[in-house]
Amino acid sequence: NRNVEERYNINLECYDTAGSFYIGSIQVTVTTPTRSTHFTDANQAWIAPSADFLQANGVYSGVVSGTTLGVGTSVTRGEVMQMIYNAFGLKNKVTSVTSNFTDVPANSAYYTAINAAYKLGIAQGYDGKFRPNEAITRQDACTLLYRAFQTLGLNMTTGTANDLNTFGDAAKVDSYAVNGVAGMVKSGIIGGDQNHNISPKNNLTRGEISVILHRAMTL
Repeated sequence: NRNVEERYNINLECYDTAGSFYIGSIQVTVTTPTRSTHFTDANQAWIAPSADFLQANGVYSGVVSGTTLGVGTSVTRGEVMQMIYNAFGLKNKVTSVTSNFTDVPANSAYYTAINAAYKLGIAQGYDGKFRPNEAITRQDACTLLYRAFQTLGLNMTTGTANDLNTFGDAAKVDSYAVNGVAGMVKSGIIGGDQNHNISPKNNLTRGEISVILHRAMTL
């Protein structure tokens, strides 16, 4: 696995200490790692930088332990909520939580994250349940993250259904998720696949949510 390099030239006009004028350029090489320094299975360029960024910033706390990320493993609704909670400092926004979902008891690993998100209007659930152990779809992850940005006043471009018209399966995005998916697309956080589909109801993987959160955190 070789690193991917990009080179940039910066033109300069400057004076030295004696007052002589010079024109030149500096070449900067940016190397994108293709192997994570922490996770043994994050060994491709598309995931390695994101995995290491999230690890360094404590986003995986309570979700991933050890040196295996599980890049291709479906990420659950509870895990995504915990990662959003960690990534955007929701613990600093909510001082106390109460139980709001029948399937998220006080001893749940995601109790605080999910109920803090509920209190902030980010997590809404279904019929009194959050379904924390279910795999999350792409459109639901986009919706949660979009609500987090809106609630916290963070920088994400507002999108509409028109921003999804170029995708072949835009009609499959449920109405409640249109603004979230469109906002993520317009902000450059997600894009289509090789067939230019958004795949809103496909399950998201741990690798994919890592890249999405990395992009969202560095907007």
